[in-house]
Amino acid sequence: ALGAVGPTALLAESAGKRLAGQPVSDQTIAKAAEAAQEVAVPITDMRGTTEYRIHVTGVLTHRVLQAAVARARGDGVTYSAGH
Repeated sequence: ALGAVGPTALLAESAGKRLAGQPVSDQTIAKAAEAAQEVAVPITDMRGTTEYRIHVTGVLTHRVLQAAVARARGDGVTYSAGH
């Protein structure tokens, strides 16, 4: 689900479909992040432009998927603010 990039929360089903049945790889994660960006329909306001929000959607989707894979593998996931 994506928030703050549409009038309501958006379900990025196409991102999930690009992951389903595929091996975990940087390429697969990148394709899912691209799909999430395609779903986003943000507006420009005082907090950011449409372009910025679409870019951040891809970046955050990529990071979340990498963290999910690491957790599934039993690796520790560290969070550092701003990164």
